[in-house]
Amino acid sequence: MRLRSGISLRELCGNPKNFGLTVPDWHRQHLIRLCLDFLDIIGVLAESHTLPVDFNPSNFLVDLNTIRLNFIDCDGFQFCGSSGMHLSEAMLPEMAAPEVARRGSWTDAPVSNPSLRFSIGMILFYILNLGNSPYRHRNGHDPVQNLIKGYCALGRGTDCELPQGSCYLIWSHLIFDIKELFIRCFREGHSNQSARPSITEWREALLKYNHCLLQGYADASVMPPHSKSSDFRGNSTS
Repeated sequence: MRLRSGISLRELCGNPKNFGLTVPDWHRQHLIRLCLDFLDIIGVLAESHTLPVDFNPSNFLVDLNTIRLNFIDCDGFQFCGSSGMHLSEAMLPEMAAPEVARRGSWTDAPVSNPSLRFSIGMILFYILNLGNSPYRHRNGHDPVQNLIKGYCALGRGTDCELPQGSCYLIWSHLIFDIKELFIRCFREGHSNQSARPSITEWREALLKYNHCLLQGYADASVMPPHSKSSDFRGNSTS
């Protein structure tokens, strides 16, 4: 294994209060670049029939100089070899699809593309929302149990609310395309696996988000000081 330098994604994004101290010059475009790099790596691995199954933020190393993401835990992969299918036992429930979190392990069944797509959405949310979970909400319970039961606070018409603070502020400033994919993934996609967004859909939405930031249509602050009063749908960029 090659030697890599950097800090873990958990150390970088896991505490919003420390983020600005670690990388004071970063803005939203840096986070988008990490997301796109993550998607690129997943795509390359999928082409070689190797799939990550342990979506633990501690397993991703961020190079702060190149703004690149590296996968550093090689135990958390599923791959096909000469001896057959290798199934990893490693799995972090709060980043797993509900059908996986319920059974608590990958070992009794290979990872499916829909399950992978759900975990991809969880990591993208973790990056863009600085360590927050879509299943963490005001007066809520354990995020893992919320995930298993489908108690998601994103979007309208839900019985729970996003907690005030970093989670609410960041969510309010995301463009409509990104919000729509997150809502599809975590609300509709909770029970309808076919609704979970693809890598291509995420890539297109992230590139549009980056364009909106460059054009000044969205706030580029990593931590916006105030919430946005209404959704931005990006109509002026279409």
